Amino acid sequence: MTATPPPLPATMTVAYAGAWRRMAAINLDLLLFTVPVVAYLWTGHDLWPLLTSARFWAGSAVLGWGYFTWPTHRYGGTPGKLLVGLRVQDEQTGALLSYGGAVARYLGYYLSALTLGMGFLMQPFTQKQQALHDKIARCVVMDVRRRPAWHIWLINLAYCVASMGVDAVLEVRLLDSFT
Repeated sequence: MTATPPPLPATMTVAYAGAWRRMAAINLDLLLFTVPVVAYLWTGHDLWPLLTSARFWAGSAVLGWGYFTWPTHRYGGTPGKLLVGLRVQDEQTGALLSYGGAVARYLGYYLSALTLGMGFLMQPFTQKQQALHDKIARCVVMDVRRRPAWHIWLINLAYCVASMGVDAVLEVRLLDSFT
């Protein structure tokens, strides 16, 4: 059973979500996933045992599955997408994705990545701004709450700065674990 999205105000313009807005959404999602790992490392734990732990990767897979499928099915997007004002919906009906559709989209992320990122990079060049995983799930990502461009750039810039800090922490911890 697919849920019907809430109606949009009559004055609102809706457009397919562009690459920078979608990037801002995934950057917010990645930050949410990165915070616990950095907190774990900041408490003095080594990185290498974490990266070689089957439990860590299995837990990450389960959390990722839940994080990217359930909110997409139930609310029309991950927390990052919702914060940016994007909504994932069925290409034909405009309804929210079924759970099976959300799962297909999530599994399609792996195909988008396995094509050396070409599945993601095709998005700006398609008529409905669809990446490979969107086409697999037969969905579109709509920009339902047009945020000003400077909001989007600020999110992406903040992510770049935060990821440089995370990289520095990870590199120091990784080097410490080898000495």
